[in-house]
Amino acid sequence: MDDTVLVTGATAGIGEELARRLLERGARVLVHGRSQERAAAAVERIGGGEVGVADLASFAQVRALVDEVARRFGTLSGLVNNAGIGYNTAPPRGQRTEDGHEPTWQVNFLSAFLLTMGLQDPLVAGRGRVVHMSSGVHSSGSVDLERPDEPRSASPYAQSKIALVMLAREQGERWRELGVDVNACSPGWIATKMGGPGGGSLAEGVDTPLWLLTVPELAGTTGRYFWRRHEEEPNPQVEDAEARTGLWDLAERSVSGSAG
Repeated sequence: MDDTVLVTGATAGIGEELARRLLERGARVLVHGRSQERAAAAVERIGGGEVGVADLASFAQVRALVDEVARRFGTLSGLVNNAGIGYNTAPPRGQRTEDGHEPTWQVNFLSAFLLTMGLQDPLVAGRGRVVHMSSGVHSSGSVDLERPDEPRSASPYAQSKIALVMLAREQGERWRELGVDVNACSPGWIATKMGGPGGGSLAEGVDTPLWLLTVPELAGTTGRYFWRRHEEEPNPQVEDAEARTGLWDLAERSVSGSAG
């Protein structure tokens, strides 16, 4: 496997294990972390890879990462939007990022949108595959398109995970002719800092995203949601084309509002 893959949130848990597995397959892996120290420590633990740094609670830092990746690599064969804030790492209610958003919404979804859109050209050049890491909790509730920073029908975490599956469907359709496959998946309940004790193994958690990234027969599979290598029926809002368009427009306004 002679490919370049960016894995966000690769300094612990599923992200670090996925980076390790990709390295074992011969990929060039960009290990993303919130700080140089955390990313460098992960690179040392997994025995390879290159460091990429950005706090996803800052759109300015995400844009800087986009510029760095485009400059250093030119082409990308894979992007895994794995970084996120979860139940056990959630910020206090009412907290906002420097860009004015609820942190879970920005880190888990808006910055994933900004990063993926910003890396469109390298992904097209590499005929890349994008994997948005969602969760089974996305199945209930809906994205509050009017008040996404104060959602009324889902927790901030669940809302962000619904939005990622909606994004996979919409990007999958819009980017189909570009040769970039975009899918979402759930790793399942895994025993990590975010998931807490009692979950499955890291091997279980990385199995489906690694499959989506590497299996040749999946070329052209796009806009879908998977769990344990099987396509699953997503949240009903994912099937609502008007809602998906509304989410796309909302994300564009949100990230462009931080320009400058």
